[in-house]
Amino acid sequence: MTSPLFHWWSRARKIPGGPWLFSRFIGFVVPYTGTIRSKILELQPGFARVALNDRRRVRNHLKSVHAIALMNLGEFSTGVALMAQLSDRSRAILN
Repeated sequence: MTSPLFHWWSRARKIPGGPWLFSRFIGFVVPYTGTIRSKILELQPGFARVALNDRRRVRNHLKSVHAIALMNLGEFSTGVALMAQLSDRSRAILN
């Protein structure tokens, strides 16, 4: 049994623009996470590599990446890594 999230990632990563589209879809489903527009670069059960583009929207008044944007990125990466290893009969509410 495979995770639905990992199943869809496996399909999306094979098509041009698939990882970007998959990342946008996750951002749409989880609106707060979507605010930073992170991109999943690699996803395996229990492992995720994500990227965050350095842009004005994620910077603070000191012109550095905002700590909350980094926390959001960390929560996103651990969340998708965990969800990718759950079976299709499992549900999780990440907190």
